[in-house]
Amino acid sequence: MPDTDLHTAWLYPREDHFPVLTVAQTRAAEEAAFKAVDSFELMKAAGERSAARILDDLRHCELQPAQVLVLAGPGNNGGDALICARTLAQAGVNVVLMDIADPHTGSKDRQNAKKLADSVPIPLVDARHPVIDRDSWIVDGLLGIGITRAAEGLIAKWIELINHSPNRRRVYSLDSPSGLNCDTGLAMGPAVQADVTLSYIACKLGLLSSEGKDLCGTLMIEPLNCERLIEPDALQAPSDQQHTARLPHRLHAHHKGNHGSVSVVGGCSGMVGAALLAARSAILCGAGRVAYSLLADQADQPLLDFQFPELMNKSLEDVLTFSTVLAVGPGMGQSGLAEQVLNRVLRANQPLVLDADALNLLATDSATLGDGMTHRIQAGWQTVLTPHPLEAARLLNTSTEWVQHHRLSAATALSERFNATVVLKGAGTLTVYKARSEINLTGSSLLATGGSGDVLTGCIAALLAQGLSAFEAASTGVWLHGLAADPLPDETHGPEVAGASVLITRINQQLNHFLHKRARGNR
Repeated sequence: MPDTDLHTAWLYPREDHFPVLTVAQTRAAEEAAFKAVDSFELMKAAGERSAARILDDLRHCELQPAQVLVLAGPGNNGGDALICARTLAQAGVNVVLMDIADPHTGSKDRQNAKKLADSVPIPLVDARHPVIDRDSWIVDGLLGIGITRAAEGLIAKWIELINHSPNRRRVYSLDSPSGLNCDTGLAMGPAVQADVTLSYIACKLGLLSSEGKDLCGTLMIEPLNCERLIEPDALQAPSDQQHTARLPHRLHAHHKGNHGSVSVVGGCSGMVGAALLAARSAILCGAGRVAYSLLADQADQPLLDFQFPELMNKSLEDVLTFSTVLAVGPGMGQSGLAEQVLNRVLRANQPLVLDADALNLLATDSATLGDGMTHRIQAGWQTVLTPHPLEAARLLNTSTEWVQHHRLSAATALSERFNATVVLKGAGTLTVYKARSEINLTGSSLLATGGSGDVLTGCIAALLAQGLSAFEAASTGVWLHGLAADPLPDETHGPEVAGASVLITRINQQLNHFLHKRARGNR
């Protein structure tokens, strides 16, 4: 039964694991909840628990705001805001309220919320004259999770004011920043830049995707005890603890053969660095042995990586017998030779991680590569695809815009088509295989640098070689890759700008940090 008591049970990304729902899935969970508890009681619980969260922050804030300005929109999100305003006022907070709706419009639940708010003396702000005239904490209840078009009129003006007023000190958005599409993570028009987003029942996909990751600020989720109403195969946001538990165990008696052999196939003339980045990443993410097989002509002078001389330079035929995992595509190019090499590795009975030009070649609808992929699918060999949105669009013969508006559907379609684990990269990277799907919570714009994808390919290949399943190697590899942006134990903050070579070192340091945490039993 949904929980409507006033105590709070907020979940925090990375500290806790939780489901992530589309708007339709959230509505279905709400309808299931309403069979057990009156819908207004659920609204009341959401508003009161949001107020309790804000009150706790006020108690621990050194510089108190002059007021808390609560903005109530015309829908049920506005009802949450009205309950929040009432609860804050009853606790003695200096609350002012802007209610944009006519008192006799809106749902029955919103009208009941308005009656409760009217029972407490709260000063009102004229909705027709958007102004924030004192140092304010702002509670954004203007628009809910179901918007399908850009905000207009007074609501748009209030959103712009929230974002640009010099008197705003902190913004709390209820359920979602107003103006954000909670399926795509894209702003429909003007959208609130929140400092804190308090989401109810479950996290929404758009809060962790695309622009939503920035607009949300700090995200907290209050399940309202509705966890059992959510389908078990819903998209999941794993915690750091879950990822740490997946990391390969390394025993004293182990030798390099216990940690697998990775070979990177790619690196045509002018793009050898991509293959070397993937190979370096694989060795520093724990693979026992790593080789690269380059498409660039090395007849006169075979390449040696002097910074990582432990990396081996082998022919294609040698790596096919040497490797337990093949990472194919970094710097590969799309030449006739590249197509021949890709066809050869598709037919190899080894787990594959396919990235970059390997994916672009697959998207050409080459009959030869199609036959090779069909052979691989029928054999049931493990395959991981790591497309960015443009590569995914090419594989699906659609547009990048469609992929970005339907990220989970796009990843699922690719997984089904290729019987593969698919990593759809971007803000809120998705890992999908059959009924299992996870969204990543680490990373930042630090990863938006040339070669970052090659580093991820090597990381996933290394985890796959060390015995993780394709899905867990992919999802946890994405998590590790994102940790490069996190502060290390001796840092106060992570870097803002770095090249791909720096990412590899930081991933290795984070991997060792979390391995040590697990060894100490510190979760």
